[in-house]
Amino acid sequence: MIDVVDQGRGISYGVVLTGCPNEEGVATLRAGNLQKFRVLTSNVKRVDPEIEAKYLRTRLRGNELLLRIRGGLGEVAVCPSEMIGGNVSREIAVIPFTNHVDPKYGMYTLAAPCNQMRMIAHLRGTSYVGINLKDVRNLMIPVPKISEQRRVVEYLDSLIAVVERLRKLQTESATELDALLPSILDKAFKGEL
Repeated sequence: MIDVVDQGRGISYGVVLTGCPNEEGVATLRAGNLQKFRVLTSNVKRVDPEIEAKYLRTRLRGNELLLRIRGGLGEVAVCPSEMIGGNVSREIAVIPFTNHVDPKYGMYTLAAPCNQMRMIAHLRGTSYVGINLKDVRNLMIPVPKISEQRRVVEYLDSLIAVVERLRKLQTESATELDALLPSILDKAFKGEL
């Protein structure tokens, strides 16, 4: 993967010791902020600017690929514009692609089972497990033309939208069924069925 990464920044993890929250500090993403191809920007910890200033390589510029490497492995998301100027904690690797890789294409590629299995195979540690950056750098990303990458992203985005709609319908149906069961039981015990 090293040949598709901005060599000026490289692949790095962020702030090691984030310290106490600082209301005036720099928004810093932690492991729990990456979920299901999204960056959850509510409840982002703010880190003292003096602490964050030591981690300029991982200061976010937007559109970097973010990969959870500790505190749960393999969640990926693309850095949204509202996090520009923010940073990440050590649980997240920042992968700044060159303009030869669409960040969402990279995201979907690293989420693919083959790369997820490679990451799992390289897990290290006992109580605080994670993957080393060396192993992240060795992950494989096939790089077709950017137009083909964008077609893949468009297709996968549409499939994910369908899955999200199905999840919503499933939740709504479960809620309706949960509400129906007490009514049925009530009628059954009253002999009204």
